[in-house]
Amino acid sequence: MQYFEIVKGISGLVFSVIALLMYHWSLLVVTMISVSLMLIIPKVYKSKIESAGLKTTKANEIFVNKTENILFGFNVFYNFSKMPLMVKRIVDASKELKDSLIFQSKIESIVFTIGFFANIFFQIALTAYTGYLAFLGLVPIGTIEATGALNGVIFTSLGDFTNQISSINSIKPIFKKFETYETMDIKTIIELENDKGEIFKLENLSYSYGDTKVFENLNYRFLRNKKYLISGDSGSGKSTILKAMFGYLSDYEGYIYFNGNILNDYNRTSIRKHVLYINQESYLFSGTIRENINLDDNFSDEDILKLLYDLSFPISNDELNTEVGDRGLNLSGGQRQRIVLARGLIRNQNIVFIDDVTSALDKKAALQIEKHLLENPNLTVIMVSHNPHSEISDKFDYICRFLEDLK
Repeated sequence: MQYFEIVKGISGLVFSVIALLMYHWSLLVVTMISVSLMLIIPKVYKSKIESAGLKTTKANEIFVNKTENILFGFNVFYNFSKMPLMVKRIVDASKELKDSLIFQSKIESIVFTIGFFANIFFQIALTAYTGYLAFLGLVPIGTIEATGALNGVIFTSLGDFTNQISSINSIKPIFKKFETYETMDIKTIIELENDKGEIFKLENLSYSYGDTKVFENLNYRFLRNKKYLISGDSGSGKSTILKAMFGYLSDYEGYIYFNGNILNDYNRTSIRKHVLYINQESYLFSGTIRENINLDDNFSDEDILKLLYDLSFPISNDELNTEVGDRGLNLSGGQRQRIVLARGLIRNQNIVFIDDVTSALDKKAALQIEKHLLENPNLTVIMVSHNPHSEISDKFDYICRFLEDLK
């Protein structure tokens, strides 16, 4: 919309400039100088406008995340009669977003105000110059009125340009984010080799939450098709290491190698292509079991059913049309986890990160899932568990006590 407003204004400006030229060439020169000065205004404030736009879009992201987090905890607020607290937290998050919107509006208002006064000034100046030409007898006296009308078209268009360009500049950071997501999947992809060597390597890896050091100078390597158990006390950094290896966290010190390549912004997509990361939040979308596994791809029902059968979730072809409900609430926790596993395994994601998943399941369901993964010779499994089941301890190739064995 802003773009077409600019096109419309340029059309009126061009015809008005031609009309001024027909009266006297110097009117065109003075107009062009005025136009140039008017167009400098948005350039002067360009960086501030873009910065304000970026601040607003980041604040909007934070607001959405905070609100979603609060609403997911509805039952907690309800059970403890803390509904006013839920409302208060949402209002506080809204105020933070509003502050960013107000800041952006102030910057845009400053540009608008300066543009408005410059508009008035140059219209008066050009009309005065036309009067001077008429006084010298170079143009008819009626040119003053005609120039005033043409000035109105030119400088109104320019004033609109200033506002439209400012609006366009303010949302440039948002389009840059779109470009990042659009190009993300065509960056360098690390393909897995067929050998059974090192698949992940941690070199002098350190991570801190603020001033709290989670782990420091961590050195370890994970081999392809091996099964690893990472155990340890709560808060010792077990989940943090998986998040860093998967790319959820990137503000660590040291290096993470994947298939011999240092992970960076250009190849981190490779992790999502080869690694299935599952945690306690086995998220399912509203829709059928088939839709949740396919995710808009077209895997055959036969392949889906076979995989679900292997995961101890035998269902019929018709049952693939079962509606899972909002976030999978129509299914049990074990069924949701099996669907999430099938979603990744059907895409040949042969490296599986398990972040304390089965702690939320009953023991029978947990053991079925864990045994299926640990007994598959073609999978590399790295499982984080606070309380691993003794029945499967002999199925791990390496049991690492965090942060002792891994240091």
